[in-house]
Amino acid sequence: MEFLTAVSLAWQGIVANKLRSLLTMLGVIIGVASVISLVAIGAGTNEQVTQRIQSLGSNLLTVQVFGRGSTTYLDYEEAMRIKELQHVSAVAPTMSGSATVKYGNKSQDTTIEATNADYSIARNVGVQAGRFL
Repeated sequence: MEFLTAVSLAWQGIVANKLRSLLTMLGVIIGVASVISLVAIGAGTNEQVTQRIQSLGSNLLTVQVFGRGSTTYLDYEEAMRIKELQHVSAVAPTMSGSATVKYGNKSQDTTIEATNADYSIARNVGVQAGRFL
């Protein structure tokens, strides 16, 4: 069968069965759109998870102290001795709490986190505007 004959027969079939042809085209279009959407959602989710993991730092180690008898914390000097270990580039001890901040007649509940200058290195974060205190 020649190519032109095959194309002619295909065209006649499409014209003769318009509803069937429309439904077939609709199925193909919906299928392709679904695959494209799922691939895009998967790629976006993968990128978001990768960014969150990288923001934590690929070599971040968090130490929490529990059950040291009557002392359940490290003092600052003990924490800073960890920096003397090999392959440790930054130590950022933190203490968190909450407070109400007031300015004029406005007040806002907020979280306060006290740390040192190594925090930005250890957590791979920066200040959007201004500077660290």
